[in-house]
Amino acid sequence: MFCLDQFKHITEKINELQLDTTRIISQREVLMSSDQLKSETIRHDQHAPISGISIHPNAKWKQSGQRVAGGNSSDGDKFHLHHPHGFCVDDNQVLYIADSTNNRILKWRCGAMMGEIIAGGKGKGDGSAQLNRPSDVIVDRTRSNLLICDYQNRRVVRWRLGDSTYGETIISNIDCHGLAMDKEGYLYVTDYKKNEVCKYEIGKPDGILVAGGNGKGSRLDQLDGPLYVFVGRENSVYVSDEQNDRVVKWKTGSKKGVVVAGGRNRGSGLEQLSEPGKIFVSPWNAVYVADWGNDRIMSWPQEATHGHVVVGKSRRPKVDGTLSGLREVLKVEGIKTSTRAQITAKTLAIFGRFDIPIAIGQNTGTRDIFEYEWAQ
Repeated sequence: MFCLDQFKHITEKINELQLDTTRIISQREVLMSSDQLKSETIRHDQHAPISGISIHPNAKWKQSGQRVAGGNSSDGDKFHLHHPHGFCVDDNQVLYIADSTNNRILKWRCGAMMGEIIAGGKGKGDGSAQLNRPSDVIVDRTRSNLLICDYQNRRVVRWRLGDSTYGETIISNIDCHGLAMDKEGYLYVTDYKKNEVCKYEIGKPDGILVAGGNGKGSRLDQLDGPLYVFVGRENSVYVSDEQNDRVVKWKTGSKKGVVVAGGRNRGSGLEQLSEPGKIFVSPWNAVYVADWGNDRIMSWPQEATHGHVVVGKSRRPKVDGTLSGLREVLKVEGIKTSTRAQITAKTLAIFGRFDIPIAIGQNTGTRDIFEYEWAQ
């Protein structure tokens, strides 16, 4: 008869073998498990941010893109986009797009030929039913709200999902450009002119400083034109510091940041950035950034001295031969594995499929959003 100690010993050995097998499979398939999921895990739908999608540090990307939103005109109808800025993706692969020059937010379902106006779209203005050059949008799924950076109106507004009649101002007198939300539902907002990032409790007008706030400059306790923000592990804040051509990480409670990408003057070298835009940080702490001034997407491994071109200049995608004006979020779609699993970003798992919003592609002559496949 087995004694209890022998049984425990055998159980431990079985668990060890299972763990080893899981690790081997994960490495072989270059996929990852999804106890987390994304803003800002790789999901950008924000109340459960998409910073949780796992991209293997050695992932490679196909260079041919597929249009997932927009068309060949900048007209104001629902088939077209005009200078799209930030967007997010929900669990059903629906895009919510800040269609900036058209002064509206579009909801674009997966595979659809046109979008649905769900906020704004009633001309440029500062009325409760209007927007003026919105620059970013996230979905607060817990409260069923859209949160929008209404940039030219210097406010953050809240619109109920499913109610496109009017919005409500929740933060005033702020030159907001980017939004993010952490797992607890706190809102992070960049202020481009005050050169700071603040954290807000929804419904309260005053925020807590989490990055910058020491005037415009290039010191590590300063920012110069913060565009977008990403909330990573332990609520560390990553900021695209546009005029300093760098991405800076601020740990919770820190008085200064650490440069994690760029910061070596403006340029096109692999150690440089030029007016960086939207950012995403993987569980491996690799930074993906829309290098707007260089028309490319870059990835920077943790503690690396230079980055790698994911798509764009020097790796030109086949769609229209060029990628121009990268500003926000490029939708990157993971390939199907042999299991043919159709798993949404929220339920990302081993042998699954995932979507990554990283940067918007504004191709020459078009105003579209494309997706690029991950293919190890």
